[in-house]
Amino acid sequence: MKYPPESDLLDFSRPERLAPQIEHRFLKALARAVAEELYPGNYRDYLEHFYHSGYHKIIERRAQQLAEELRLLYQKNTGDSADPLIYTTLHREFAGLIDQFVLLHCRSLHHMDLPQAILRYANRERSEVDLAQMIFDYLDFRREPEKVYTQIDQISPDALQRAVRSFLLMGKAERLLFICDQSLFGSAREGFAMTDRGLYWKAHLHLPQTVLYQDLQSIRRPNGDWIEINEEFFNVSPSLNWKLFKLLRKLRDWEGPPTTKEGTAPT
Repeated sequence: MKYPPESDLLDFSRPERLAPQIEHRFLKALARAVAEELYPGNYRDYLEHFYHSGYHKIIERRAQQLAEELRLLYQKNTGDSADPLIYTTLHREFAGLIDQFVLLHCRSLHHMDLPQAILRYANRERSEVDLAQMIFDYLDFRREPEKVYTQIDQISPDALQRAVRSFLLMGKAERLLFICDQSLFGSAREGFAMTDRGLYWKAHLHLPQTVLYQDLQSIRRPNGDWIEINEEFFNVSPSLNWKLFKLLRKLRDWEGPPTTKEGTAPT
């Protein structure tokens, strides 16, 4: 497991400096989020909103609280056992705070909106949520034009069989949550589906793909539009791609702690 190099670790020998260190790391996490999932190169715009909106005061207060929480974690745990707790805590806190900042204060910077319902899942563990409800809250199909079947009886038996033969290679014990039909004439041979265990999809001119949530690794938006999931191409629409990107990263975070510096998850 990789964590910040020794020079980047929080300095617990000076408790009075912990809060400023956390604030500094939050800004670095925000810059990373802007580069990875929003609009690369526009970090100054987000930084301007950060101060003009007064959100920096929220971060100052939360950094003070986190400093005390992390100091107690550090005192109770030593050596390698402390790092996963400390930097996983930072990563999850930062992810929730960044989502709150972007959703509530940066709408003017985007052509798309994320559903505010995703904020209720900040800092929640998988055992604490209804997975199906969370998936629907993140993807918010009500605001999307795609054809989505959330009940088996909504799709014809023939179309369902075509989806199964084409890409929906789910296990017998899996619970199907929805099928999004992206085929031109409603054949259901292309599209994507999610179950309680994994994501299945078939993009135009690409081979069918499957990834179980427990196997999620690399999740990227190379150009701010389509996404790569474990280095495989996925594309629906800019809006759904962004929402699925965030959903999959949330699911991946539940499978293990972050593995890169500054308490952030891998790309």
